[in-house]
Amino acid sequence: MQTIEIGIIMGSDSDMSVMMGACDILTEFGIGYETKIVSAHRTPEYMFDYAKHARSRGIKLIIAGSWWCRTFTRDGGVDHYSTSNWSSD
Repeated sequence: MQTIEIGIIMGSDSDMSVMMGACDILTEFGIGYETKIVSAHRTPEYMFDYAKHARSRGIKLIIAGSWWCRTFTRDGGVDHYSTSNWSSD
């Protein structure tokens, strides 16, 4: 079983056709990833929870692929919750 290192989040399954490019590249390089529907608009607490626990699950990078996810990332949402408790290693 491949280790999951990248989390690809998107607001709805309609974003998957765009995010498949990232999935294809990660597969080509043999990098494990997971895709999740994480709607910042409909379920912001789930999005924050996903980001908050990403590192403890082995996620090293989150690719946010929807308008709301990017907005929350840029404005400190996913970014804040995914890095605030991480060491500088």
